[in-house]
Amino acid sequence: MDVIAQGANVLVEKPIAATEEDAQAMIEAARARGVVLTVGHIECFNPAVVELRRRLDAGELGQIYQARACRLSPFPSRSRMPVWCWIWPRMTWTS
Repeated sequence: MDVIAQGANVLVEKPIAATEEDAQAMIEAARARGVVLTVGHIECFNPAVVELRRRLDAGELGQIYQARACRLSPFPSRSRMPVWCWIWPRMTWTS
């Protein structure tokens, strides 16, 4: 909350807070200060990503010219969600 009060944009790892009340307080503080508050869904510690990085660094996969990835999960597809659902984290409170 201190960095929000100082006017800094904030990227937090999920979950945004320990409680819903704390999350709401962070959201309200960011809105009031006019800064961006967004939650990251970081994959850098995903075991599959760690293994891929190891194989790339070891040269086990040869020269890579292009890569494409698809994240799989047990949750329903988001392909039918409106565009604003997946672009929202990039928006600011003032836009």
